[in-house]
Amino acid sequence: MPFLAAFAAAVALQSGSAQVPLDVVLSNVRHALEIEKFEALPRGFQSTGKATYFGEESSYSGIFTPSGDFVETVAGNLGNAHGFDGKVAWEADWTGATRSLALRDRELLFSSVAIQTGRWLGKESPFDISLPKEPDGDATVELELRFRGGIHKTRITVDRATWLPVSESYESNAGESVTTFSDWRPTIAGKVPFRIENSEGGLTNVIRIERVEPTPTFVRNPFASLGWKALDTTFDTAVPAAVEVKRAFTGHILVHPLLDGKDVGWFILDSGAGSMVVDPKVADEVGMPKVGKVPVVGIGGVLMGSFRQSKTFALGPATIRDLKFIEIDLAQLSGIFRTKIAGIAGYDVFRRAIVELGLKDNRLELHDPVSFRLAKGAWQPLILDGKHPIVQATYEGDRKGFFRLDTGASGTLTFGGDLASKLAEGRPTKPIMLGGVGGMMNAKVGTIEYFDLAGHRFEKPEVTFMTDKRNALANEFLDGNIGQDLLLPFTMVFDYGDQRIAFVQESDAPLPARSGRWPVPLP
Repeated sequence: MPFLAAFAAAVALQSGSAQVPLDVVLSNVRHALEIEKFEALPRGFQSTGKATYFGEESSYSGIFTPSGDFVETVAGNLGNAHGFDGKVAWEADWTGATRSLALRDRELLFSSVAIQTGRWLGKESPFDISLPKEPDGDATVELELRFRGGIHKTRITVDRATWLPVSESYESNAGESVTTFSDWRPTIAGKVPFRIENSEGGLTNVIRIERVEPTPTFVRNPFASLGWKALDTTFDTAVPAAVEVKRAFTGHILVHPLLDGKDVGWFILDSGAGSMVVDPKVADEVGMPKVGKVPVVGIGGVLMGSFRQSKTFALGPATIRDLKFIEIDLAQLSGIFRTKIAGIAGYDVFRRAIVELGLKDNRLELHDPVSFRLAKGAWQPLILDGKHPIVQATYEGDRKGFFRLDTGASGTLTFGGDLASKLAEGRPTKPIMLGGVGGMMNAKVGTIEYFDLAGHRFEKPEVTFMTDKRNALANEFLDGNIGQDLLLPFTMVFDYGDQRIAFVQESDAPLPARSGRWPVPLP
């Protein structure tokens, strides 16, 4: 650090003034973190320790470089890994299934790792930093961090006694997400927090660092995703690809799998579900053990649940071994659907099979990704944000936005977040209620000029505006949620493994009249 800068930092460190300019704050934090030590390690550093993750004890390791490459691994029954190799950000879930990250997932990952390592203040920092408001007192100062060219904002609170970060926080679908940094210790990479805690939706995950060392030599690139083959899934060629389907009066697609070899009832097939779900009474009936705990974000709020471990889940020709389900009481849905709802089949099924779905004729086929070939149509990119399928579409005013494809939502289109309130303003609307996991929520219904999905234009569709900000659709990167009525003209072919989708247009059927079905979005 140049002498004058070091002198300015030393003076500011002793200052008790409540008015501290941004450049002085950043200089003080750089000095406290000893950023120059991290930047002097071209291969970066490796930290190892233990973690409490989803309520399970696990081991932890991370490798970080000043240029921004990184990989973090929580190894355990509910483990997770994510990384960035300079080009692709990726994640592997507890089953090992991988996906590349974009939109909100990508920016959240970059900001949390940068704060953990100090890279947000480095010479090659990709972040814009601001001082959004004057400090309330002398104890802390709050900074706002945004990935350059991005959307997500996160708040960093700095302790003015030490000039070390105390916490990172932002608003998530599950409420406020707060990560605290403590037990800062001097290391070869500068000051490093040896305890990191993240609390969100009532769940706290903890990382406890035990060692910080120079990055060892690796035979392969440690930051690149290894890819993944679904070795936990088999396809029986003697069983037809077509799967038995029943449509509930709400329009939802119901399938009839075997859970641990037992017929336990109907499951909702839901591309909007980021995980598998099972009713706790069904899990008890089958004898599925409880594992860990997890907050569940539904349309009406956040609930705390546990995981349940299955032996097998068989649907059509596909059998998946050792899946984990989130337990949620589905009795309310069983009453609404007028049939026993045992669970929800979500991301894990879509990730392991090519899912071919035609809502107009209630047709569902599951194919082995190894042997499948697309017979009609063309592939287009599919983003998996939060394990949900995301596509781009155009609507009223030539707006372009990202939308979640949700086979578990009846109706047409639902706008969420701040955009919903803006679109509803000054437009004729009427109030409705939305129901789902977590309770009920107020919304409004109105008409937009048009919506264009995969080349099919829907004229004057009646859509829903969710004006409450805290809900499962409140995502600043997404404009909204596409429901079943806008998917009727297509056979959709989902290929999560290669993150692509084909919309095969089967008809020019007009938009169906509003059926009066109660919209029941799911988790």
